[in-house]
Amino acid sequence: MKNSIHTNKYRAGRSTDRDATPAYSELVAQTLIAFAEHDAEFRNTLLALTAHLPTPEGAPAPLPDLATDILTPTHTEAATKRALWLLESDDLPDLSRAYEALAHWHAAQHELDPQAIVLGIKVGVLPIGIFGHHKLETQMPIIIRRDIYAGKSEKLGDMMVKSSTSVISQSIMLAGNDINKTEPEALDWFFGAKDTQIFTAMSSQMEKLISDLKRLRVAHSILSDEVGVAIIATSPVVHGPTLELEYDLKQLN
Repeated sequence: MKNSIHTNKYRAGRSTDRDATPAYSELVAQTLIAFAEHDAEFRNTLLALTAHLPTPEGAPAPLPDLATDILTPTHTEAATKRALWLLESDDLPDLSRAYEALAHWHAAQHELDPQAIVLGIKVGVLPIGIFGHHKLETQMPIIIRRDIYAGKSEKLGDMMVKSSTSVISQSIMLAGNDINKTEPEALDWFFGAKDTQIFTAMSSQMEKLISDLKRLRVAHSILSDEVGVAIIATSPVVHGPTLELEYDLKQLN
């Protein structure tokens, strides 16, 4: 992993070929902005991290209505690690859109309060090592169709392992097959206890979730049987309790 965040990756200006669905990197930026609006400590950290981004021209582009709540960080350390990952990435598609969104947000904020920053951040350069490699209590949501769980299929354990392994493989591929650049949540899960949050759902709920996961472009794995979707595993970046509320799931553990 690189030792610092460089400041020459972003050039001001508007993209002219926007897709109907934002790039994943742009959605990550939007979730960081959303968390910063509710967490003063992280707001100041994000202001310092994005101070080097030049102010882009024009107004920020509107985003479609997506279920980004399930990707929004839930505490300051997770948000900071995620921001560092995004700003250190160089293989994610359409990174300029993410930086543009962050630059627009930064320009709209009030002056940074230096008393709130205790990290010793210099504009544009933040040593990755200040947070060490502490592993958060990361869990991977796995959603099982209710009739399959009720039937206590002998293959259920193998299916869960297969689906969770696929999710981590996708996360590494997103980072250009460089494990050092993989999303921090995926790494925390892979090198940690590999905890899971198990939910059950009806087929209709699972189909809606799949549709949203595809639009969010978040890593996920689907296993099906003769009836339909049997199991969904999602990236550990997805917040399980929010997922439970948004899709009317039933948590089992």
